Amino acid sequence: MQYQHIFKEFYVIVIDESKAELQELMEFNELADYYDIDLDGYTDLIGDGLYESLINATQTDFVEDNVNGMPARFSTIDGTIDGVDIYYEYGIYEGADTWYQVIVWTLSDRQDKYKDEMKAILKSLKEERGQRSKPAAQ
Repeated sequence: MQYQHIFKEFYVIVIDESKAELQELMEFNELADYYDIDLDGYTDLIGDGLYESLINATQTDFVEDNVNGMPARFSTIDGTIDGVDIYYEYGIYEGADTWYQVIVWTLSDRQDKYKDEMKAILKSLKEERGQRSKPAAQ
């Protein structure tokens, strides 16, 4: 799922990945030597990729939580991409058979304006049996 509000410069993306398929890909690409195939390893894999895509990035430590019955990790990253200063809030979630990522971002100078809305979106992910989960984008 993707959401964007161009005038607000506010964006959301939700990614879901099968645990089994991701494990196969990590083993095939020899990433399992660097990342454990658990919530901490998946969190590090996604966090490293996001962090490395930015220039002059700063990242907060991950905060552990539980969202609607799913273990979750949250962090923020501030950095520059293509000459634009961006602020990200993101969550990594462990579902029954699926890994989820919710990434919310805006321009760095708008982070205070949207911080509460960003956090609410990150806390809205819900996994329902037999259905795709989506956060409530406002």
